[in-house]
Amino acid sequence: MAQRVQDWVAGTADPYNWRPTDYARTLCRLMRDPVAPSGALRPGRNLLRLSAWPGAEVTLEGLPETARDCSSIVVPAR
Repeated sequence: MAQRVQDWVAGTADPYNWRPTDYARTLCRLMRDPVAPSGALRPGRNLLRLSAWPGAEVTLEGLPETARDCSSIVVPAR
């Protein structure tokens, strides 16, 4: 689920911001921890859990190694 959200953010970043890569990476950090944005996933307060099934645990384990860090997000060219 986290991979799909990151892909969606990267895919929609270009039309919504003049610096799409920075936008996507910042949004990734905010979704992982809206109180203290970082690349670390905070279990009780991340926004990714809002996209998960009720009761499902959100982890970064299913992400490819290159997608676990918000700084590695790449925005596709238009």
